[in-house]
Amino acid sequence: LSWPCIPAENYSWTFYFKYEFAASTTNYATFYLLSTNSDFNSAKNISYYLKIGGATGSTDKIELIYQQGSTKQVILESRTGIVGVSQVACRINVLKGALGEWELKIDRTGGFNYVKEASVHHWQTNAFKYSGIRCLYSATRRDKFYFDDIKMYEPFALQGYAFDNDSTLKIYF
Repeated sequence: LSWPCIPAENYSWTFYFKYEFAASTTNYATFYLLSTNSDFNSAKNISYYLKIGGATGSTDKIELIYQQGSTKQVILESRTGIVGVSQVACRINVLKGALGEWELKIDRTGGFNYVKEASVHHWQTNAFKYSGIRCLYSATRRDKFYFDDIKMYEPFALQGYAFDNDSTLKIYF
């Protein structure tokens, strides 16, 4: 599932997800934050995406991955085991600044009390046009993924400021 995204320098993504199963190497989801192609499997695709689970046992975590074709690089990860339980329900907030500052925040209860998990600086400029979700699953898990309340927007960003005189400040947005 993919949808167009609006070009911006700063981004914020929030979404709720739930698995009615324990994530595994064959049952997990990827949330494509920014992608150059609507076909996430394309050999030419360049993207930033979250991998939610996908490990063995209770070691599942959330990883931010940069993909260029078939080359994938984990650039940020949550604590080990944060989604390594029998049923997962979380709300995620990801922020990306204009210079490539990424921040991952999670509420493990599905609410809005985010806890910062990790941050990193990484940016490769491209014509990112899409976001989306891709679920990998076995036949018994095909109807056990839930995503809701997906929001992608450009947060308030101050572009600059200047003092006109001792009593006037101009702020540029």
